[in-house]
Amino acid sequence: MSDLLTELVKLLKPRAVFANPIGGKGDWAVRFSTYGLPSFCIMLAGSCKLAVDGQEPITFGAGDFVLLPTTPAFTISSFCLAIAQVAERVGYASTSTFSTAFSRHVGRPPREFLRSARD
Repeated sequence: MSDLLTELVKLLKPRAVFANPIGGKGDWAVRFSTYGLPSFCIMLAGSCKLAVDGQEPITFGAGDFVLLPTTPAFTISSFCLAIAQVAERVGYASTSTFSTAFSRHVGRPPREFLRSARD
């Protein structure tokens, strides 16, 4: 007996229309328009954010498989946040206070750290 996912894929009768491997480093995003037919995404390595229009974004990591039954418009992107957003999320009232604390802990300011991570 096969598993539920295998049965679902058999019912959908997928066919190869195109394959589009995507690679990215640093800040990136790829936007797909509504396709209307079933499609899927497989994350081979790394991680990203998958944002289907009208839904909350999800984290998509290596080995994850997403089936889009009717393929609405969606975006796949990196996890870039502005330094001010990071500061706010970790509880700092100001970006400058966060930058000072970050520099003490990491040894360089957040902008410099981000630049080196993207290279």
